Order: sequence, then structure tokens, then C-alpha cells
Amino acid sequence: MDWSCLSCCAFNKHSYTQSVINTNVSGNFLMTKIVRTITIVFLLVSCNKPTANETTDKPTDSASILIDTVLNLTQPTVDIDTISEQEFRESFQFTEGKHYNLYKDRELMKFLRDSREFWRKKKITINNELKTLEIWGHPLSYKVLNKNIIRVTTITEGEAENKIIAITFNRNYERIGTETLTSVGGDTGELWRIYGEFINDSTFIRTNLSFSSEDTITTRQSYNKCLRFKANGQIEEMENCR
Repeated sequence: MDWSCLSCCAFNKHSYTQSVINTNVSGNFLMTKIVRTITIVFLLVSCNKPTANETTDKPTDSASILIDTVLNLTQPTVDIDTISEQEFRESFQFTEGKHYNLYKDRELMKFLRDSREFWRKKKITINNELKTLEIWGHPLSYKVLNKNIIRVTTITEGEAENKIIAITFNRNYERIGTETLTSVGGDTGELWRIYGEFINDSTFIRTNLSFSSEDTITTRQSYNKCLRFKANGQIEEMENCR
């Protein structure tokens, strides 16, 4: 028997076995690494995935929130004071005057206390229909101009002024026209007065007087306008009618 051949075969067999072992070890190590990597990825995905009790963040619709908020508000209750046509007429305590000058008739200013609130809750019943009145200011006078038109006067507050206005209505108490009869007021560097008189039921002559000051110099301006109250209730303003 050739012992050298046996020795070579034994050596080759040992080398083959070691190679197989090394290959197996290397394969097992690679497989373990792959499994570990997959496990880590799986755990990361599972942690970031919302559970059944969690919800994902979604963009908020601000419009829907506003609508829901408005709908859930408690609606304020406003007590409506329903009045008849007769009660409307009786609200006006004075007859229509000939002259209107708020600068001289300052006692009328006391009615400004409720001029903003007087009509706010009132509605009038006309032909079994409840209507909101398009009127403002404390009531002063009520006058029938013809079978279709009435004219009322009220005292109210304007922008930087107090004034008495004339309002025309038709028989259904729909407002047709509004004009200032007299006012007193002022702004920075300027004061004004408006006053006038009825020369008949359809014509009011109005004087506009203003004072302005600049560098201690006071300028006075005055001019006249006519207000024509037409048969249909419209009010026409005309320049220099005197």
C-alpha cells in the first residue's frame, strides 16, 4: 500500500471538510444577518403604522370647523314689538313744523337718547303682513301728503352731527326718500349748520351755513337749496332756489 497516497487523500479529505464547514459557517452567518435586518425593518414599519385606536393626521378643513361652530352657537332671541298702523302714527308726538333749526331748538336733543334703539325691535302689521320698518331716529311728526304718500320727521345722529330728517313712505310703509331738514355738527377745523322752512307742503328751502378756520382766519359760506317733495314721494334737491 502507498502510504503517501493515503496521506494525500486524508489531507484532501480534511481540506474539503474544513471548506464545507467554513462555507456552512459563512452561509449561516450571512443568513443570520439577513434575518436580523428583515426583523429590524419589520419592527420599524410596525412602530410607525397607526394602530386601530389611532388616526393619521389629516389636513383640517377650516371652513367646516367655522360652519360647525356657527351652527352650534346659541341663537340670540330678540323680542319683536308688533305695532299696528294706528300705533305707528301715535308714536309721533308733534305736528309738522314750518321752521326747522336744530341750533335754536336744542331742547329736541333730549330725544337722541333712544334714537338708535326706538325702532330696532318694532315691526308693523300692514294688510295682515308683518313688515320691518325702514326708519331710524326718535319720531317727531307725521303728515299725510296725499292718499298715497306720508311724510314723517325724526331726530337722529349722523356722522359728527345731530340732525332732523324727513322720510317719505307709500301706503304700504315702504320708504321712498330721505333728506336732512336741519343739522348741527363739526369736524376738524370746520363747523356747519343746516336749517330751513317749509313754504308749502311740497317745498322746503334749506340754508347751508359753514365756518372753517385756518391760521386764525375764519371763512363763512352760505348757500340755499330747495327740497321738492313730489306727489310720488320722491325728494328732489335743487340748487339756489330762493
